[in-house]
Amino acid sequence: TKAFDHLQLSVIHKWAVHFDFPITLLRLLFVIYRAPRHFVIGKGMVMKVFPTRSTVAGCAFADLMMANVMLGVHASVMKAAPQAIVAVIADDFQILTVGKRNDAVRTLEIADIAATNAFLEADLPVSSSKLNLLSSCGLAAKQFLGKRPCRKSAVTKAARNLGVDFA
Repeated sequence: TKAFDHLQLSVIHKWAVHFDFPITLLRLLFVIYRAPRHFVIGKGMVMKVFPTRSTVAGCAFADLMMANVMLGVHASVMKAAPQAIVAVIADDFQILTVGKRNDAVRTLEIADIAATNAFLEADLPVSSSKLNLLSSCGLAAKQFLGKRPCRKSAVTKAARNLGVDFA
């Protein structure tokens, strides 16, 4: 939910316009999200607040807005590093590179810089503790870390996989 708390309506608007999201629907969503909220404990209202920038995690409309912003990050990475393979699932972002070691490392470096800048521009903080750098080639990982030492803490030998459950 932390990523949803950081979504800014101005950033959502920017990418919605870029991706031709229906502006009438976007305006309606913004009215809904800017509407006053009431904190209630028991039977009494404790506080009335007016949200100004974030969305509510778990709401289908919030998922749409997160998708707009994440597609914007995706577009930024693909513009900078078209050879990269990018996956977006909700607020998770993955970059994969394949090929000759030097080419793959260079592509990953460019993609990582583009993603970092796009997340900063969107005011979506990246959790360093949740970053995972996996490599099938130790030399490629060392080469990448030589160019992006800020990712040193991301090196790992395994990461949990995303899966699909069927009922």
